Amino acid sequence: VYKSIGGIMVKSEKDKLLEEKKSLKVTLEMRTKTINQKLDRTKTQLENIRKSIQSDLQNQRA
Repeated sequence: VYKSIGGIMVKSEKDKLLEEKKSLKVTLEMRTKTINQKLDRTKTQLENIRKSIQSDLQNQRA
């Protein structure tokens, strides 16, 4: 089995490559989870700011 490194192909063991791919998958899943958590927090903050601005505008009209 060959592994692509940049522009070259290097012979490698299948088991080793599978382990690398599994490790990469776990890493990417953790990154995805972290990004989704940050996105959720940001959406919540945005919604809170929007509500605050609307409330302030309502108070100014009154």
